[in-house]
Amino acid sequence: MIGKIGRATGWVIRSTALLAVLSVVGLSCSSDQDGPAVDDAPAGLVVSASADDYVVELNDGRPLPSENWSVVLREGGGRELTAGAGVALDYQLYSWSTGELVEDSSVLEGGVLNATLDPSSGLPTSVVEVIVGQRADVEVLAVLAAASPEIPEYLDQTDGYYLRVVAR
Repeated sequence: MIGKIGRATGWVIRSTALLAVLSVVGLSCSSDQDGPAVDDAPAGLVVSASADDYVVELNDGRPLPSENWSVVLREGGGRELTAGAGVALDYQLYSWSTGELVEDSSVLEGGVLNATLDPSSGLPTSVVEVIVGQRADVEVLAVLAAASPEIPEYLDQTDGYYLRVVAR
């Protein structure tokens, strides 16, 4: 089913065009750009940085993630995003086992999921926690572990998922 996340309706992100991609060795992300070091990413997750984007890939033979994880990829510059605030989420959700796109907010009216930054709204707690306190237009990457209670019921509970989200 496309367009639902948890009990909320839809979440995912669109990437901007890549310039020169800098390769990542192992599980760390580094570049000449200001950005996160992704040293503690789950095994098999690779993040490559370019001048204006991040590419997220999964290595072959990767184990399923055993815990939820999230990181800010790019700081936002807009208003502060506070707990309970309304937010527009532009997102993409991918299967950990296949790497295939499972959900994309671009199919929703307006291309975004309008939600409240509150886990009770149906958004995964790990996603809400990494966004709250950031500024609008922040881009985050989150991993949902297999069998996590944060995985929506309509998705395969034996799989893990990763998603990129821009919160506005």
